[in-house]
Amino acid sequence: MWFLASLGVAAEVLGILLPWSLGLTETVDPQFTRILFWFSGHPIVYFWLLPVYVSWYLMLPRMVGGSIWSDGLTRIVFLSFLVLLPSVSTTSSLTRVSPHPRRRSSGR
Repeated sequence: MWFLASLGVAAEVLGILLPWSLGLTETVDPQFTRILFWFSGHPIVYFWLLPVYVSWYLMLPRMVGGSIWSDGLTRIVFLSFLVLLPSVSTTSSLTRVSPHPRRRSSGR
């Protein structure tokens, strides 16, 4: 999971920011670099949320004396969480409004 999640930042640093900082390219597309960054950023955020999900679905029912509704379904949801996690970042990146580039004034 971490290898897949780190591909966005690796592509951004090695393919865009490093050549730009060395003067090999003149510009950087901020919208595209934002998408690559959040491709890795969202899994990092969810890494910290994962213990909360585990406690809700596994530990809390046992603490109150109940049982898990379906062990198989819990495992399927967890695996789906791991597989679908990296794709969540593109939706939040594309819904944000980025500033339009400044247009040159015509002198009027």
